[in-house]
This record gives sequence, structure tokens and C-alpha cells, in this order.
Amino acid sequence: MHLTYKYRLLLRKCDHVRLNELVEDQRQLYNAALQERIDCHRKTGATIGFYDQAKSLTTCRRDDERMASVPVNLQRGTLKRLDEAFKAFFRRVKRGEKP
Repeated sequence: MHLTYKYRLLLRKCDHVRLNELVEDQRQLYNAALQERIDCHRKTGATIGFYDQAKSLTTCRRDDERMASVPVNLQRGTLKRLDEAFKAFFRRVKRGEKP
């Protein structure tokens, strides 16, 4: 048996704005990492993995103050979700299922 709890967030307007900015930043990171994987595959035929993108994230965080203000584990989690989506996609392709 699993117990679940549902918490209601009571945010102030400034917190709501910051949360929306955080979600938008993570969406842009996901899309940029996805585009990087697609471009690499089209140009070289090779794939980029999670660890390669995590290394480039470190470089980006050094150069961009806004990225550095977000916790790195949150950004790595976004990259990990992308990596898992890619693995699941290619696993289904390999089995002959509809991706």
C-alpha cells in the first residue's frame, strides 16, 4: 500500500513568476539538448549520451549566470529525462514496435 500526500502551494506573485521562469528554463534546456543530439546524429551518425551533455552543461553554467543560479541537480535531472526518453524510443524501434 502506498500513501500519497497532496500539498497545495500557496505562492506569492513573485514566487509564481520565479517558478514559471524555472519551468521555462528547463524547457529550453531540454529542447537545446534534444537539438544537440539530433544535429550530432545527422552530421556524424554518432550519438551523444547523458554524460557528454552533463559535461557541456558544466561549461555552459560557467559562462551563463542565469544557468548557474539554478541548482545543477535540477538541470541534470532534465538531461536524464531526455536520455531515458531516447533510450525508450530506440528500444521500441529495435523491437519493431511503433515508437
